[in-house]
Amino acid sequence: LVAFAIALLAFQHYVGDVGEFFSGLFSSMSTRGVLILFFVSETILGMIPPDFFILWAGSFDNPMRMVAVLAMISSGGGFTAYLIGRRISYTQRVNHYLNTKFKTQFEFLNKWGGFFVLLAAMFPLPYAIASLVAGVVRFPMFRFLFFGLARLLRFYLYALALFQISN
Repeated sequence: LVAFAIALLAFQHYVGDVGEFFSGLFSSMSTRGVLILFFVSETILGMIPPDFFILWAGSFDNPMRMVAVLAMISSGGGFTAYLIGRRISYTQRVNHYLNTKFKTQFEFLNKWGGFFVLLAAMFPLPYAIASLVAGVVRFPMFRFLFFGLARLLRFYLYALALFQISN
């Protein structure tokens, strides 16, 4: 999170306003292109904060409908990252390495993983990374999906807050 904040500040200083950059980027793309970019971002490390996409949704006639679409895409991206993590965990070399190096952390995540997924789903933590880790530690899928539902709530709450601020 600190590294992301530093990168964001560096971008602001050397390139320009982040909001304007993404507004320009999104305006030059089709809606489908933005949604594909969002899915890729939400699946692979969550490099673009979803708040920019939520702000983009405000440009539609029915912004809350687009926020719902974004929330579903985000959940799907998180689930895809979870499945990638599960697949990685079954690779023999990776499994052996992770289980010997991070045994204590895996036990912690298996015990408290629901809280970890809930925090990542609700707050500006990289949800894709949390989902990937949950898959790698083989956190139970239905528990992951249950705690991941908080992602939908996050999108609605952030949209309400962001749309109030932007108005």
